[in-house]
Amino acid sequence: MATQRVFQTDPNGVYVGETVAHESPLEPGVFAMPAGCVGEEPPLLTSDELARWVDGAWTVETIPPPPPPPPPPSLADWQAGRIAEAWALSQSKFAASTVTVPVGGAARQYGCDPVTRENISAINTAISRAPSLVPNPRPFTPRNAAPVATSHDEFLAIYLAGIAQGDAYYQAYAIHKLALQSMTTIEAVAAYDLTAGWPE
Repeated sequence: MATQRVFQTDPNGVYVGETVAHESPLEPGVFAMPAGCVGEEPPLLTSDELARWVDGAWTVETIPPPPPPPPPPSLADWQAGRIAEAWALSQSKFAASTVTVPVGGAARQYGCDPVTRENISAINTAISRAPSLVPNPRPFTPRNAAPVATSHDEFLAIYLAGIAQGDAYYQAYAIHKLALQSMTTIEAVAAYDLTAGWPE
């Protein structure tokens, strides 16, 4: 089966290489042109030129130079990145922490994760708005324990303990932030240890 040299273009009409068209077995002398191909050979090009098929003819265009590389991160960029890292770390550590509150005559642990904090906040809101509608005590489940009858005052204590815990992590974050903002070199910012200084 005979073949014919043809010239492949991309969806934008730019010449990308040479291929072949095959003669039709049913129509001698007729070649099945692959999609995006033309039969006319493109002009010779220099290293900074490209050929584009436009309205049935090749045009030659100069390849635009690549854009300049972005500038390296500045000291302020590094500081902002590490401060964001410190904030994310403070939030994850706070969410994984617990508070210990005396409830039902024993010290019990309660999580500071978003779900537990939201539940405690909702119960305290309900107590403050309509205390007679919230059983006193009502069951609530400490971390890794069975439900415990919890009074309105104990719910408030759990809520306030969580607030204090969150503030402790915020204060630790603020110290890290201030330390990073006071640094004058990228090397110091990059080497700064964010793993220390958090509440136990």
